[in-house]
Amino acid sequence: QKIGMNKKTIFILAFSSLLLAASAAYDPEEASFIKAPVQVLTEDDVAAYQIPFIGRYINSSYICLWGLSGTGQNPTTYNAYLRLLNSSTFAKVGTDVTTNINVQLYSKPYLTSSTNGYFAIAGTTVTTTTLTSANASADAGVGTTAANAGTTVLTTAVQVFIYLSTLDATANAQATLASTTTDGNGFTIYRNWFINNYFYVLFTSTTDGVDIALYIQGYSVTGDVKWSAPIQISSSILNGACSPYSAHQGNLMVIAWRLVSQNSVVYTTFDLTTSEVGTETILATDTATTQFSVAAVLFSENYYVILMSQSTGGLSTGLTISVAGSTVTSVLDFALTANYNTFTVAASNIYFDGWFIIPHQEKAVANVVYASEDSAQIFNYSKTTANNQTQKTNTDLVLDTDGTVVQGFTLPDQSYYVLILDSTTGGGDTWENGYIGQVFTQISNNIFGHALKVTLSAVFAIIALIFAF
Repeated sequence: QKIGMNKKTIFILAFSSLLLAASAAYDPEEASFIKAPVQVLTEDDVAAYQIPFIGRYINSSYICLWGLSGTGQNPTTYNAYLRLLNSSTFAKVGTDVTTNINVQLYSKPYLTSSTNGYFAIAGTTVTTTTLTSANASADAGVGTTAANAGTTVLTTAVQVFIYLSTLDATANAQATLASTTTDGNGFTIYRNWFINNYFYVLFTSTTDGVDIALYIQGYSVTGDVKWSAPIQISSSILNGACSPYSAHQGNLMVIAWRLVSQNSVVYTTFDLTTSEVGTETILATDTATTQFSVAAVLFSENYYVILMSQSTGGLSTGLTISVAGSTVTSVLDFALTANYNTFTVAASNIYFDGWFIIPHQEKAVANVVYASEDSAQIFNYSKTTANNQTQKTNTDLVLDTDGTVVQGFTLPDQSYYVLILDSTTGGGDTWENGYIGQVFTQISNNIFGHALKVTLSAVFAIIALIFAF
């Protein structure tokens, strides 16, 4: 009798959650935006823009709205769609461009674009090569003998693949960034981004699907692989999903990830010019009740920040911060809004001498998300803008409820925008409409960036300021 009642209660809760999820209606907080969200995708676009992505055009006059559409499985064949938007009104300019690239991937695609007219898709592929004893290479172990004449050998390779194209798809190139033919070995791609004429891919080598080591490789817009072999970033065996995050300023890149083998979060630095990898340093170690993972890595004008989510029972409830890689960490002044029980950091970036995050908070019951909220939260900001333009300088701006910020992006003039889907999770086929809104007029006075400068005294002052909020 008691077991039956429990099952009935669970069913009612789950059914109620599904009804609530279905009834959740996207609601923007227009007062929080410099330019209120404008609809740029409708349900008629869902098929072509299955995976929407915002990228820069070659100037600030337009915004590139990309969409990836996939068909089939193992591999999935992807084609890309491009829609130009006026950056002032978000109105569609001209007609959509269909790029029949036919990229075949066995993994999720990772799309990014450059500031000079290119876009790139990274993913994993699987290729099979057939060799016979008459022309097989020595590497395949097949020699031409009377005993094995006509023997066929199939060699299967798992590869990290990148496809590069111009905005109008009139020119393209592709390359293999890493490859393995060992049974059970493969790769997992985590990040793909553009810096100074190179597209970089952050990925792991895997054994039986488990992350083992973390690597980086670059591919130039002229079609050259940056390093003769991928650079290994991690020094310790990962032994599990590492979910790395990275950010850069000048030639300095900061990379942080979860090190499952030591139940901790670690970070290192990487010099894009010298290819030097810094020391792997532990920032936080799990306790009996709390597990740490990387939530974001970001820069202000003068220092960098590594944010780590604190999770209990699979739900993220808080953030721990390391400033400039300090092993002295503190709990960030961040708390979930009432009625929400978990969150992720949907986007983050510089904000003059401070920085901001956009937490995506969720109310989840039995793995069903039926309510959400996105907000822009600014930390350690003290400057005023040089051009006296209107700025939103509140420390906490609610952007929307029951929607999802799926991407934040910056135009060359340092204005900042978000792409929002009308879904509490923003994934898969759960959305019907997409919107773009401008959150900030400008997020940095350094239009082209500058070298990172951090002094020890400044770091301690920064820590004091952050936790005074």
